[in-house]
Amino acid sequence: MYIYNKISNKKDVITVGKIPKPINASTQKMSKQERKEREEAEAKINGNVKKDKIDKAPKSLSKEGKKIYKELLGNLEESGIDLNNLDMNLLEATAQAIDTMRKCQIILSEDILNKQANNIYFKAFNVFKQGMSELCLSPSSRAKLAMVQAQNKSEEEDILLRILAGEDIDDIDI
Repeated sequence: MYIYNKISNKKDVITVGKIPKPINASTQKMSKQERKEREEAEAKINGNVKKDKIDKAPKSLSKEGKKIYKELLGNLEESGIDLNNLDMNLLEATAQAIDTMRKCQIILSEDILNKQANNIYFKAFNVFKQGMSELCLSPSSRAKLAMVQAQNKSEEEDILLRILAGEDIDDIDI
């Protein structure tokens, strides 16, 4: 990506990094010690945040939006993705975007050339796409999460096999 620098009158290159994901959804290569430190840091941050409001759909959503919110929340919980009150606005925006997209689809099914509905649909779609990615619900995010979970399971099985083989627990790096 380029940005124009008014001082030097030249184009400067900007590198844009990937958005970090929670450690349970990360496919980044790291040592066991680094992974453990990051898990502890995330647990410390998430441990201080309440989870009492996330289960209730916000009043600002329509009846259909509240159903979508609860459905998304259920899917996230089944996937093992731990949410707290800080994630509420993102989940609400994603549910609202899906609701808006569905309403626009109804309008567009009757009048495919309706520019206003088409514009609103694509704006809502962008919010939806970003929200799904942030919540690890996109197909690629789910695939990465499955890979991480499979890798963690195989590491746990390897440790168990080593213990069953009679290796001293103190010698195993957990």
